[in-house]
Amino acid sequence: MDFAFINDLMNKIDSNTLFGAGITGAKIVALFFLLLRLIDQYSKDNYDGQPKMGGSLNVLGFGFIIMSSDWVIKAIEKAFAGVDKTMASTQTDLYSKLSEQIWTKYTELIPTGQTGFLDSLAIIEAYISNGFAIAMLIVAAVLAGLCKIADLSITAGYLLQRVFILQLLKFLFPLAIAFSTSSQFGKFFYSWIMRYIGIFILGIAYIGIIKFTTMVGLSLANQFDTKADIGFTAMSFYSFGLLVTIIVTFTIKVKLFSVVTSYVSNMFQ
Repeated sequence: MDFAFINDLMNKIDSNTLFGAGITGAKIVALFFLLLRLIDQYSKDNYDGQPKMGGSLNVLGFGFIIMSSDWVIKAIEKAFAGVDKTMASTQTDLYSKLSEQIWTKYTELIPTGQTGFLDSLAIIEAYISNGFAIAMLIVAAVLAGLCKIADLSITAGYLLQRVFILQLLKFLFPLAIAFSTSSQFGKFFYSWIMRYIGIFILGIAYIGIIKFTTMVGLSLANQFDTKADIGFTAMSFYSFGLLVTIIVTFTIKVKLFSVVTSYVSNMFQ
């Protein structure tokens, strides 16, 4: 499974503004704040009777940026569009590959595609002689299915959380511009820039986590692979190894998402 639905969601958000009239309201508030700042700055520039326009022009420049904020945001999004495209095409297929390995081992233990009486006896004998290994494979398959559901839920949750925060930052952009003209909120725009960059860094990090944990899982599974040996000891070892692989990989992925999100968020704030 990939996460192409996120791109579809973002397209729907673009066509149906997530915050509705709030975007326009934010611009109005930002422009009103700038108007007050312009009046204040103009008074300071001309308090001694000698006209000065530097500070006032600076405030007007911020006003122009606010008026063109939609264009600015779209330009930034285009610059980072590759991150979202890569994320949409990134597949989390670890558990599918592990399930394929489980099925391959199962077919090595149990003869399939044969329907004769003697073949039926051979199948029954195979189940009896490899009962423990088969039970472990079944447990591993069930656990892989459950972990896949939880994995997709957690991964999609982090990716969708990033999308929402990105939309929230777009909503706050005009206010960040306006408030940055005030000495009390001088770092507001700088903070906005850092958080916006952090959101795209998170996208790259999430792609890396998905690929990294897939490689970790497959590498762990290969460590326990007994190849052509289908004896009781070998298959029991392999089945136990699959259980370890599934649990360890899932735990690592959940932990990485949490730690990396916290780390990047703290770095870019």
